[in-house]
Amino acid sequence: MTASARTLSIEETLLEPPALPPPPTRHALLIILIALAALLHVVTVGTGDLYSETEGQYAGAAREMVASHNWLLPTNNGIPRLQKPPLLYWVIIASYKVLGVNEAAARLPLALAVVATVALIFLIGEKLSDYWRGFIAGLIYLSFCGTFLLARIVMPEPLVTAFIAGAMFCGICGYERRRHRRMWFAGVWSFTPLWFLFCSRFFIEKREYGFARFCGGNMG
Repeated sequence: MTASARTLSIEETLLEPPALPPPPTRHALLIILIALAALLHVVTVGTGDLYSETEGQYAGAAREMVASHNWLLPTNNGIPRLQKPPLLYWVIIASYKVLGVNEAAARLPLALAVVATVALIFLIGEKLSDYWRGFIAGLIYLSFCGTFLLARIVMPEPLVTAFIAGAMFCGICGYERRRHRRMWFAGVWSFTPLWFLFCSRFFIEKREYGFARFCGGNMG
């Protein structure tokens, strides 16, 4: 009597063969990268006061939204603040609810966004090449002056970067994998509206500023 063998499909044999388990080195590099990002950004969220005008505006508007229980209209000293989309205020409010109204709570969502971005950069580099290059790419991102300095300030850009990296990772996985492809592409469309809620106004302002500079330069 011969044992029955399972018939493999074309996808399993040619289009999408079973992947080998990743080596322990890969897991160690990812853990080191996440720990380094957490040490540089999460551990230091409570260091220093809200020292810039930008931090005070975002953190103060979120504090007033908590006090007034008005979750749709950000205000700063009673004046409506409509220059930016509302999602940043909402994540700061969620942090206030957990940690209280303080500097660390205002900065924590941005620090977690940096950690998530570093992990996603590692995964994207691993998908496009190998885990060593993903590790180096994550280190390069952490060593940028913009990441090291500006990611400590309460502003929407770190969260925008995390959502863009998440959309890119889901898109790459959806392109490479035939299984669960719809789920991965749904992840792209899930990150995209969140990215839009953070930075739609940001890009409109930059576009108008660039257009004005272009017209002014040509007229001059």
